[in-house]
Amino acid sequence: MPTSTRRSRTRSRIRFGAPALVAAALLGLGVTAAVDVTASATGIQGHADDPLGAQLAAEARAVSDPQSPEFRHFQTPAQVAKYLPGATMQHQRASGGGTAGTLMRPQRLDAAAVFAGAARDSGDSGTAQKPCSEYFGQLTASQYPTAFGTHLPFAVCGYTPAQLRSAYDTDDATGRGATVAIIDAYGSPSIERDANQYATRHGDKPFAAGQYSEKVDPKAWTLQDICGGADSWAAEQTLDVEAVHGLAPEARILYYGANSCQDSDLLNAFTDIVSHHLADVITASWGGPIHSAGGDISADVIARYERLFQIAALEGITVDFSSGDCGDNAPTSTCGGPQGIGSSEPQTTYPASDPWVTAVGGTSLEIGRDGEIEGQSAWGTRAWRLAGNASNAGKAGKGASSSPGPQWQPLGWVFGGGGGTSADFAQPWYQAGRVPAALSGTLLTGQPATTPRRTVPDLSLDADPFTGMLVGQTVQSADSSGKSVDVYKEAAVGGTSLASPLLAGLEADAIEAHGGADLGFVNPLLYCQAHTALVRDVTGITVTGNGPNTTSPLGQIYPPIPGKPAVLASLGDDGPLLAAPGYDAATGLGSPGDDFPQRLGAG
Repeated sequence: MPTSTRRSRTRSRIRFGAPALVAAALLGLGVTAAVDVTASATGIQGHADDPLGAQLAAEARAVSDPQSPEFRHFQTPAQVAKYLPGATMQHQRASGGGTAGTLMRPQRLDAAAVFAGAARDSGDSGTAQKPCSEYFGQLTASQYPTAFGTHLPFAVCGYTPAQLRSAYDTDDATGRGATVAIIDAYGSPSIERDANQYATRHGDKPFAAGQYSEKVDPKAWTLQDICGGADSWAAEQTLDVEAVHGLAPEARILYYGANSCQDSDLLNAFTDIVSHHLADVITASWGGPIHSAGGDISADVIARYERLFQIAALEGITVDFSSGDCGDNAPTSTCGGPQGIGSSEPQTTYPASDPWVTAVGGTSLEIGRDGEIEGQSAWGTRAWRLAGNASNAGKAGKGASSSPGPQWQPLGWVFGGGGGTSADFAQPWYQAGRVPAALSGTLLTGQPATTPRRTVPDLSLDADPFTGMLVGQTVQSADSSGKSVDVYKEAAVGGTSLASPLLAGLEADAIEAHGGADLGFVNPLLYCQAHTALVRDVTGITVTGNGPNTTSPLGQIYPPIPGKPAVLASLGDDGPLLAAPGYDAATGLGSPGDDFPQRLGAG
């Protein structure tokens, strides 16, 4: 990359899914040079001044490449110790008293919060704002105007773990023998109780004694004011834990709550897990743009992350990152602009864009009555709200007036799975010849790349909050007297914050299927077997002049709540990121195929 004069700055890391950033739109309302930081990932280049780094990259590639005789011949923590970074990173203070370095701020996509700023009580049914569909397309919203030439269904209430296990064809796998680490910041005091209540409520077993563990030190927490607060990160923790437990009910879960959202604390968490091999799979659902209006992520920080990712690969630890919830992160979008993630240009999300992790993108998943996948598309949402008669707000069915002609008022594109071509990372060896040259050779700014680049995502799973997973959490709520009390509530939650732990659960199932043996860095195997049953291709939805050229509807209706109108959310519109046959920038290789855990475990 050409030299940049942008400065390193203090920023927030983002937990993917952001009701606060998009609600207004929906309701009308270090270093001075950016370099090609990962030539090391592409073929052991760029290490002339770091022979140890070159050796690490070569050994990590050898154990990760299914065509190598060293495939899955992993090393022990003692053997990789020589590659570990130096001393534990410490907080650094800028001269002005602020915190130097980048930060990660939590967010998530709760459909109720996004469209109405409201939480949903669990009630007797344990589900969401009514009416909603127990499976995709169950209930038709015939009382509302048509769209795409038809009456659309109400959005799903939120899929249960049993529905997701059926859809992703786990074949009764449980993840027994595998350990999944979840890295976030801070920690929820009610997480194990919430996860157990959620599992029991939906027909699954709660955690066995010792199955869930955590590393959390509230006395050491810092920077809560600029990290979004512990409660915000608790929502991410709850989603991650319940998603992993739902897809791998007998896997051990280690939750690692970093002491802040600063990279130094998150890197320390990674270092502890990797240096002691505390887990077989790591999932993380946070990140942000490398380049923002205020500066760039430090090249030193990127180098530290990448070294840990390579060490993890050499040890056999699988690392998954959410690819983001703002498509190409364009600063002209609501989610990508100053009120969102503050991106300075269309770009991919980091750390998901690092070539040594699996970038997990998003789909809109249509699970039918029988638990099978009836269809799926790239996750991307364009929204409309019902307008034309104010009395319709908060009403549905017979209580809603049809005069004077309610109609759908466009709100524009809102959010979608992160993807595209990275300007910062060269194309890794496993993508060469398997990603269309038109993608790897064209940056998200539209400019041609001088050499092929890293593209994301690698694999995609359910992320659309309107086809999301039902999640249960204890939150503060006012009782009838106005007193604040703890109440367990459930809501449908999405974002690639959901997709990454879902994949981690499937990988735990694959470890069980592989006799408890680690999988390691899975990208080379995914690309090598991209045209087999391991991966299910996700192609685009074709729209004709008279409506969708598909048997599935192109959208869903989110019902009104008091004071807020119904909203129409489309499917399959991820802005400039287009799904197509084969690898694409919207869904990567596609989604997990039939018998995914068994096939991935077998290698």
